[in-house]
Amino acid sequence: MFQLKQTDTFLWPVKIATANEKGDVVKSEFRAIFKRLPVAEVDNMISLGNDLAGVNKVLVGWHDDDVKDEHGQTVPFNPQSVAQLLQVAGMTGSIMRAYFDGLHGIERKN
Repeated sequence: MFQLKQTDTFLWPVKIATANEKGDVVKSEFRAIFKRLPVAEVDNMISLGNDLAGVNKVLVGWHDDDVKDEHGQTVPFNPQSVAQLLQVAGMTGSIMRAYFDGLHGIERKN
């Protein structure tokens, strides 16, 4: 059964691979809370081609325990922590890929 009325938000994993100081690939993920936009807004966002603006529009939270600081402490979702997160190379694109995958229910393989 398909329910016509969808929730305003959805939870979906954001996966990213980064290199560490030894040159090894480190795979990480966190569960993002995304705002479900109407199709016209999604189409407009795609046509603008600006991932940073898209992230600021659709990322509305993350699972409480998924994002940690360098001391292992949970990082709360707020504008400052989002700005810090987006300084990670490749993060903006990873968030937008996760958003579109989540809209379509596509699970990414590593």
